[in-house]
Amino acid sequence: MKTTQIKAPKFNHSMTAETYEFKKPSTTSSADIWDTSFKSVEEIKAEFLEHIKLRLTDVTFYKASTLAEICGEDIWNGYDKQTRISLGRYIAKLVANGDLPLVALDRPNKENHKLYKLK
Repeated sequence: MKTTQIKAPKFNHSMTAETYEFKKPSTTSSADIWDTSFKSVEEIKAEFLEHIKLRLTDVTFYKASTLAEICGEDIWNGYDKQTRISLGRYIAKLVANGDLPLVALDRPNKENHKLYKLK
């Protein structure tokens, strides 16, 4: 078996990278093993929703916050732009339906990101 070294993100209060060694069969492609393309959109949405629900119970915020702030910047930035847009629309729909204990404000922030507050 071939040993491959990669830089993997470490999620904590700051984004850092550490080197890990993985033994992987040489028959696999050299594609990034952190690629989540094997997950369906529904799986990604379900995992993200569970993460948001945990964050809402663990963290109380009193000011209007973007989804990136609620989720955590390091987690949010781990998704590609198209996935972030899709997740933002998904959460906005859940908030509009009353499925999350959030209220969407009518005004976006200066970067035109939707703002949320706890109910």
